[in-house]
Amino acid sequence: PQPSLDRTCTAAAAIGLLSELHVLPEFRSHGFDKQAEVVEDALVVLLEALNK
Repeated sequence: PQPSLDRTCTAAAAIGLLSELHVLPEFRSHGFDKQAEVVEDALVVLLEALNK
């Protein structure tokens, strides 16, 4: 599949979900905040590529 702006919305939703899960005590030890950062970094790269 080709990158698209639709995929950036899905990635942004994933970032939000991972961030929300991280604040819950039962999920805090799973490192979802770090995973959210990784997805966010990838999203920045994708957006830069789409806007060139």
